[in-house]
Amino acid sequence: MPYAAGAARTPVTRSAAPSKAGPPGAGRRPLAAGLLAAALCLAAAGAAADAFADASYDPVTDTLLVTLLYRGTNPVHRFTLQWGACTSRDANGVSHVAVEVLDSQWDDPALEDYSETVHLSLAGLPCRPAEVTLRTAPRFIYNVFVPAEQPEA
Repeated sequence: MPYAAGAARTPVTRSAAPSKAGPPGAGRRPLAAGLLAAALCLAAAGAAADAFADASYDPVTDTLLVTLLYRGTNPVHRFTLQWGACTSRDANGVSHVAVEVLDSQWDDPALEDYSETVHLSLAGLPCRPAEVTLRTAPRFIYNVFVPAEQPEA
């Protein structure tokens, strides 16, 4: 179940030439290869992954407080969560669960760096206490311990 997040946003603040050597038409191959390589680099830059600068559990709001680093043409990205399944409790009574942090503008061309601190809701998290593994593609992870829920007074 995805959870929406809102927060303050703060902005942080290439050419190829054909070869003239070789037989007729030979200059087109290096140019084509160069253009293909440049296109692949630009495509990779456009799909630049988000990363985590920091993450912690906030007991006052019962949320995860996460600082995300991302690239794009604008700072107005929306982040949602996609929860995985909880594992059985380990010897210490702690479950483990992975959650994907999804960027609404994952294909936004990576032109500027941005940082956003968000409160991610734990409502509906079925297993507590839990070691929560935040993930964003590719291979950026951050682990946060979430304690058992406190009874309301």
